[in-house]
Amino acid sequence: MYSLTCFTIAAILSAAGVSARNSTSECAKGLKMFVSRGTNEPMGAGETGKVVKVISEQIDGSDYEAIRYPASFENPNYFLSVGNGTRLLKETITEYARACPDSKMAVFGYSQGAQITSNNFCGQPPIWSPYSGIDVTDIHGLVEFAKPLPKEVTKNVVAVVLFGDTTHRKDASYNRGNSTGSGIYWRADISACEGLGNRIRSYCDAGDPFCDVNMEPKGNPHLEYVYHYGNEVVEYVIEQYKSGSSNSSGTNVGSPSSPTHAPIQISGANGILSVPVSAIAIVLLVSSMM
Repeated sequence: MYSLTCFTIAAILSAAGVSARNSTSECAKGLKMFVSRGTNEPMGAGETGKVVKVISEQIDGSDYEAIRYPASFENPNYFLSVGNGTRLLKETITEYARACPDSKMAVFGYSQGAQITSNNFCGQPPIWSPYSGIDVTDIHGLVEFAKPLPKEVTKNVVAVVLFGDTTHRKDASYNRGNSTGSGIYWRADISACEGLGNRIRSYCDAGDPFCDVNMEPKGNPHLEYVYHYGNEVVEYVIEQYKSGSSNSSGTNVGSPSSPTHAPIQISGANGILSVPVSAIAIVLLVSSMM
């Protein structure tokens, strides 16, 4: 377990790194989409942008906003980057929901971006909260920040899509893909996300070293989710939007499926998690100290 001093230092550094957000978004007449890119992808929507652009073309009056967080492995380190992103996404969705109470939303996250997304919808262990700038002496603040977004904020979220989530849990009912293991930071409590029913999907394939750590890495599955599942996600989100299932809490059903159309073409991985897989050992070592 980290010492209080270490946590205090982390909280100070995180507070300094958390960016202020100015809400400039207009209420979308169609679907408002929020996208959190993967580690080391350039600022913007990253690979997931190829999915949301297609959705925007299919649903009139839709647009998307990329969360402007570090998405870094170093400078700042992964933990501070996740803390920054979790806070920014929380603020962004909350502000939009309050300003646009009748607007439907969809939220996407890839890799580290999937972790900050699931942090907001599933909740997170309070031990991560100091990296979001919460004073470690503020126990109430730590616990409150770790809670999932409230229903009054998420009631109009029609879809949450996670690609290669590091907090993936192998027994979640909302899983898609062919993985059999859990992620580096697998969640002990996924009840809040289970409660979203068919409004959430988490894609993880076998051999992905970040979301399926019990398997030997095979190729680059962590980089291929948009290619393999892009069209499936497009169809899913559009159907969720049209069906008005924003308040649905039904059970996820069905087995993992493959796209029925030609895969969305990708030009490359845009640097998603372009760190040596051996670096995972460092991350796991730090994690084991928590």
